[in-house]
Amino acid sequence: MDAGLSRIRRTLEGGQMDIGNSIERGFTVFFAWIPALLGALAILVIGYIVAKFAGKLVTRALARAGLDRTLHSGAGGTFVRKVTSSPSRLVGTLAFWAILLGTISLAVSVLGINALTNFVAAVYAYLPNVLAALLIFLVASAISAGVAALANRVMGGTSLGKIVATAAPILVMTIATFMILD
Repeated sequence: MDAGLSRIRRTLEGGQMDIGNSIERGFTVFFAWIPALLGALAILVIGYIVAKFAGKLVTRALARAGLDRTLHSGAGGTFVRKVTSSPSRLVGTLAFWAILLGTISLAVSVLGINALTNFVAAVYAYLPNVLAALLIFLVASAISAGVAALANRVMGGTSLGKIVATAAPILVMTIATFMILD
């Protein structure tokens, strides 16, 4: 009976040691990870400041170069106005996000969390698809506006002209939608 009790006592004491070791290992790993977390936060803050500055710099430089005036007064000026009131601000915003996304990628790599790194890599791998879809949409919008204008010019105010001017842009945008979804 004493042998059984002493075996139970040793098992309980060993279990307490295992729990204590696990807690100690957990704290060690957590406190070893804190510098990486602080480094990632510092990268994010500095990257945000740099991205904000670069975005404003690009916006100002393009506005002073006359990009807004040039694009609004050109042949596709009405189309550009529909997309954005300030193309230079749009390009500056894109520059901001490009730098910020690079900063986020760097901060995630500093953390060293594989699942998070893989997630950011998957997002980056998907970005070309988003940009291609945006480009398809912009080109299809320009084509559909051109087709409608051409139908109005060629067929005038006839009933067939009105039908073509209405149906052709819808057809172009429908095809573009399927291309975007693909």
